[in-house]
Amino acid sequence: SSSSASSSSLAGYDDVARAVIPKIEYLVHDLGLGLDRVRHAVRQEPRILAATCGLARLAAVTTWLQSELGAEGAADMVARYPQVLTSSLSLEDALAPTIAFLSLELGLGPLRAANVIGARPRILGLSIHAKLRPTVAYLVHVFFPRCTPYTAAMLSTHSLRGRVVPRVRLLQRLGMLPRYSPGHVVGSSD
Repeated sequence: SSSSASSSSLAGYDDVARAVIPKIEYLVHDLGLGLDRVRHAVRQEPRILAATCGLARLAAVTTWLQSELGAEGAADMVARYPQVLTSSLSLEDALAPTIAFLSLELGLGPLRAANVIGARPRILGLSIHAKLRPTVAYLVHVFFPRCTPYTAAMLSTHSLRGRVVPRVRLLQRLGMLPRYSPGHVVGSSD
């Protein structure tokens, strides 16, 4: 009787293995993450292995990422920001416009766009028209030539009106703006 109880409790593990192993194999071999990067991604975002995140979803997102960022860029994006595989953000509404803005409009290219999103995933939830474009334009203009579009994109999650502009104006008024890097002005705590 205890033998049948233990084999019935192990039966659930077979179901889990059948659901999880294909996802891991897909990420390791098809996406090219390698086992160490998959382990890291799963630690960051365990929902990758959940039943709600099916292999079809993984394949759809990674195929789209590969078409936008190339194989290396897609793997880098998933490794840095594995939440992209489980996010409720749609490819068309959030990912595609943000990647196009970063890689094409700002000229960062696919790998650097993936780096920005991986380092600042909140950027995916920001409006390009109302937030990203104005913040990047302001930072590049005020700090030219010390602020590249890449640096400005990395700093664009900060509030333009609430943080960036007031700090810049104060330092300009004091004649101190040239002493500080854009990252120091924007990123330092008050």
